[in-house]
Amino acid sequence: MRTLIAHLSKGYTLLEIVIVLTILSLASTGFYLLLREPNFDESIKDKVLFYQDLSIYTGHLYAFSHDSVNIYKNGNWTIVENFNSSYVESYLDTNNKRQVVDNDSFYLIISPGYEISSNELYLSNGEKIEFN
Repeated sequence: MRTLIAHLSKGYTLLEIVIVLTILSLASTGFYLLLREPNFDESIKDKVLFYQDLSIYTGHLYAFSHDSVNIYKNGNWTIVENFNSSYVESYLDTNNKRQVVDNDSFYLIISPGYEISSNELYLSNGEKIEFN
């Protein structure tokens, strides 16, 4: 009579390795998405275009400073929203002169009718944003 001898496998199959790697990659991706800092930065050009449209509908003036967007209402400037734009270094005014942005001053004022006080913005990374 023949005796069947069972051999124990000393390794893993390719399918088992692929399943384990898939589970590890899904878990690490999930942890990465849960633990990373959210980045909700909106570009300054998009923000300016939004307030240009809003100024037409509301008839108000809007102004940008390094830390906020402001509205001119009832003779006073009030903060509409906090918006960090400290990366704006200088701007080109309506006389085509490059002006350095002060920390507490407005560098961009939007009037109804798509009128804007700055033609170009210069950012700290060397990028230039043009407004038409």
